[in-house]
Amino acid sequence: MTSEDSFFGLRFGSNANLCPSPEELKAFLESPKRGKGEVYGDGLIAYRQLLERLAAFELRQRENIPVQDFREEMFCEAISCSGFFNPALIREVELFDYYMHALIMLDFRKPAAFIHAAEEEIVRLNPKKKDEAAKIERLRGMADERKKALAAIESDAAEFMRELADIARYIRENLIRIEKKCEKAIVLLVDLQVAGREKSHLIEEIKSEFKEHLRDALHSGLVSRDYLESVKKDVGILTREIADLLREDVYALTGVFETIHEHVQRIARELDSQLSRVRNRKQGSQEEARVLFLRIEHALHALVTEHNGELHATEIRTETVHDAIIREKRRELLEHIFTLLQKDRRARHERRSGIDRRTADATSKGPQRRGGTDRRKNANRRK
Repeated sequence: MTSEDSFFGLRFGSNANLCPSPEELKAFLESPKRGKGEVYGDGLIAYRQLLERLAAFELRQRENIPVQDFREEMFCEAISCSGFFNPALIREVELFDYYMHALIMLDFRKPAAFIHAAEEEIVRLNPKKKDEAAKIERLRGMADERKKALAAIESDAAEFMRELADIARYIRENLIRIEKKCEKAIVLLVDLQVAGREKSHLIEEIKSEFKEHLRDALHSGLVSRDYLESVKKDVGILTREIADLLREDVYALTGVFETIHEHVQRIARELDSQLSRVRNRKQGSQEEARVLFLRIEHALHALVTEHNGELHATEIRTETVHDAIIREKRRELLEHIFTLLQKDRRARHERRSGIDRRTADATSKGPQRRGGTDRRKNANRRK
């Protein structure tokens, strides 16, 4: 079973015979777009740049290189957690464009028009006349060739449409998982904001650290009354600044998840609507099918071009000299938030195994499972 938090895994059942090679796909993306002065890959540049930005951030994390820009760290953590920015998504959109172009380039009209014209001409000719009978035979042969060509084109079109629908369904299913992940993140952030426990904990840590520092200084006899008053004032200012910044950080993160959630929800609904129309369309209506898949293509391009998930976190502007403490506490809250978001279920190494697995109570006299009339039936069965 696929977890709701796994995004853009393998798309099973794709037609390997249709799939372009990397070189073919690259050449297609660099080719002029239908009816426009741009190439196919132009519309995907902004999304690719965000993928590169996220990849650079994750590389720094793996190599334990500190991120200097805290807002960048917050933003990359959020979009990584959401699952929306994924190389597999952009590849599926590229493949959709490729197959859509191939479908549009299939020419149904020319062979169909020839077959229609040939049949009309055959009706007008007299088979009893030798020269016209020969012409009828030639026209029938040519029409039969066009019918075979048309059947091959229709078969190709059906394969392309199956692949296009499969890609659209695959993307829609993953967008629903992203919706759920974002909803979970929003609920968590709202709870943190309302409860304020983590914020209070971090503020208490600051107060404790300063008290410990003052206690040591007092014991050494190096603290004047003026210095003591100065520190108390700094602690008051610092705790207010920390409280304000942590509240704004949580609000900014919530905004990122809300923006992504609204965006993917809108596109998922549009995909669902168009896929329903594809399923219910009149069989054999190639023009109607093309229009529906063009609408899906438009929705997929909106998905990767119309996102606007930038984070607007507040820079540190403290009235004290303790900006390093503020930065440290903000980072602690960030780590706490994303640790909670990743703790959906116990990791494999944390789960019971071997002698630690839950076993039956040795003192129990009853059967290990229900049997006969004791077992649930019909409406009472566990769903």
